Amino acid sequence: MPLPHLKPSFLPLLSILLTLPHQTTAQSLPSSIIGCNSLSCPLDNTYKCHLEDTTYTNVGLARIPSPPSSLDGLSLLKAVHVADAQALNITLPEGEDDVPYRSAFYLGIPEENDVGDISGCAVFFNEFPGMFEGGGEGGGEKEAVGTCPDVIEQECIDALTQLAKDVVDGENGSGDICGTLRTELREISRGNNSNSTGSVSLGACRNSFSGQGNILGNFTVSSLADLMPIAGSQNASSDCWPASPKTDGLAYLGEVIMISGFTDAESISELFQITPILTVFPAGSGSEDQDTSAQLTCLKAVEVIDSSEDGQDGEDGGDEDGNGDAGALFSANMPGVGAAVVAASDDFLNLFWELFGYIQDEDELRIRNIERHGS
Repeated sequence: MPLPHLKPSFLPLLSILLTLPHQTTAQSLPSSIIGCNSLSCPLDNTYKCHLEDTTYTNVGLARIPSPPSSLDGLSLLKAVHVADAQALNITLPEGEDDVPYRSAFYLGIPEENDVGDISGCAVFFNEFPGMFEGGGEGGGEKEAVGTCPDVIEQECIDALTQLAKDVVDGENGSGDICGTLRTELREISRGNNSNSTGSVSLGACRNSFSGQGNILGNFTVSSLADLMPIAGSQNASSDCWPASPKTDGLAYLGEVIMISGFTDAESISELFQITPILTVFPAGSGSEDQDTSAQLTCLKAVEVIDSSEDGQDGEDGGDEDGNGDAGALFSANMPGVGAAVVAASDDFLNLFWELFGYIQDEDELRIRNIERHGS
């Protein structure tokens, strides 16, 4: 039976794929957060990743910890760059050397998950002051990685996740759960100390967050329902796909634009800031037998310039199998053929990428939150 939609020149490559040993696409990341050096972004002195219509200078990808079992493997991606104020219709303060720093967020969705089964909310805490170990004046902000318990007290993590679950369960799966969650967080953060039922207090978050009158600082809430993964037509000019594994889809969640100065210290602070992200999945999200669950993921962009060939991860780059690309498991869906899974070098992956591309489904949902630091 002929293979549909495959040019004759593709067949030798397909033959190689099908003869390679079978491996599972389930994979852990080589570290809690991975950046361009583990995601095969193009490198020319510095990394760049052109995704949709934007060129980002750095990215960070992390798994959502302990999601519902049916949604295991979900990831969060943060992509950052210094934006063009004119293109974004932003008027900058006169007489100040300020620039807009743009952070865009995406949900990474394993190919076996139906995006239509995902619902819930994501809360982005945009003014978090903490840094992972290795940050500070030593210049380690770019490379430093970690998880939320490294920078946030466990009592605060427990309070935030419990509040999210209480809000969702209180709505009984109906109504505007994300709007209600936003209201509850805003009221508690402004000093009401506990949620409407009196069951949760965020007092423990003062030490980890701002500690001032507005405990949590500026935050943005986005819905996880009705997401639209990036389609091939939207990403035709892309030169990278910052997902792991590469077969994961990416769905746009929203963006945050912060206005700040353009000194080296200010740029590093803005581009490599930690963003704690609270996710909550209502009962039945992904599977009817799932209880409501909530998680806190601490995400930042990561920059590690590897001295090995092409700047990609190798034996010394934190890659578990030494083949590059965060475990180097690549599942390629061939029309009429099924899934061939390969362990490949970055050169092989790049060749495969050029030949077959990455196609998914339509559109995107956009939100924007613009704040000036210190205001």
